[in-house]
Amino acid sequence: MRIGTLRRRWIAAFMAVITLGALASCGAPAAAPSSTPSAPAASPASSRLPAAEGTTTYPLTLDSAWGKTTLQKRPERIAIATAANDLDNTLALGVTPVWADDWQASYEWTTTAGSKKIERRGEVTDSIPVEDIAASKPDLIIAVQTGAGIIEDAYPKLATIAPVLTVEKPSWDITWQETVRLIGKTLDLSKRAELVISDVDAKVDEAAQAHPEFRGKSLAFVLWLQGNEKLTFRSFQGSPTSELFAKLGFAEAPSASKFSRENLVLSAENYALMDADVVLIASPKAQFDKLLKTPTFATVPAIAQKRYALIDLSVEKELGWAVSWPSALSVPWFLDKIVPPLSSTLG
Repeated sequence: MRIGTLRRRWIAAFMAVITLGALASCGAPAAAPSSTPSAPAASPASSRLPAAEGTTTYPLTLDSAWGKTTLQKRPERIAIATAANDLDNTLALGVTPVWADDWQASYEWTTTAGSKKIERRGEVTDSIPVEDIAASKPDLIIAVQTGAGIIEDAYPKLATIAPVLTVEKPSWDITWQETVRLIGKTLDLSKRAELVISDVDAKVDEAAQAHPEFRGKSLAFVLWLQGNEKLTFRSFQGSPTSELFAKLGFAEAPSASKFSRENLVLSAENYALMDADVVLIASPKAQFDKLLKTPTFATVPAIAQKRYALIDLSVEKELGWAVSWPSALSVPWFLDKIVPPLSSTLG
């Protein structure tokens, strides 16, 4: 993975989330009225997606804050118009898109799941490359986990290319389970979606049962944002990250309610807010060593008492993103990487 690209994309994502305001509603052309729904019927698997289950009825209307589009039949050529976890959660269903963000498709867990089979790749930053997506000739565009402003700007154009699957209030913090279910229903793969969810949840439950020392201990996950040179608080209250750690048995850090996706930065004078029974820190080791020389960091009780586990981003470059935005693919990938050091710290 190109380090320059990684830094640029982290900064773009970070700047997008800290500047988002309330959703602004705007009109978009509605699709033509749908015909009388036909009875669902299973269809064979294709090279891009598994066989239909026959539980979703088409035509299927896809609602959004900016209008409606309609799937007249089950789609086969799916474009992923976001740079977050929509790709992960689509691949987890056994579906191979025809277009996706190159950055997201290059992660170890998406590569293992078949992202190399994607026909075309592009780049999504703080805008969606509409023309590039159009060239892939999709019959469905997925844009669920993203910033509201990003999809709002692109929706009218995307809707002229293909039906758009999004939600009324797009968010970086829609859970992967919600996304898997939504994509599964739209692609007539609801049963498979539930199997994916139960399989991942079982892995989390297994880790929790194997480590009773996690139970009730408060945890803070903080990430050094490379390029922006900021320490950020990622396990804020209500975040997918916080919910994941809760399933592992952890309690929220005392200051978790003071942060949100729009308020992530831990300023040097407020480093004490990261304190918890255990702190999971994702940072390049060299940068962490510099932080240890900062009095307000070094005197945080969890740091001073060595109740922390370090993810060295100079070695595990993808792990900070994975834990910040858990997905159906990334959770099984990173559990084995974070559970042992957390157990060792608490042991």
